[in-house]
Amino acid sequence: MAQGSTDAFADAGSDTHRIMDIAAASVLVPAAGGAVIDAFGRPVEIVPDLSRRWSGVIAATPELAHQLADEISGSSY
Repeated sequence: MAQGSTDAFADAGSDTHRIMDIAAASVLVPAAGGAVIDAFGRPVEIVPDLSRRWSGVIAATPELAHQLADEISGSSY
């Protein structure tokens, strides 16, 4: 994604992503000018809890990320 080979990653609600699954994206995607948000448009916050699971994870350009969040959640930001 950081290379520009993928426009976006969106997982609408699997509730399976752990910190080790999204930690790299939460650092690399914003460093490349993108955003990592949840399906409600909130930034994904990394907490050191190995039992926590995330769902509705979106990584893309900020504009595309919010468009995808709108589609997934059915609302508009």
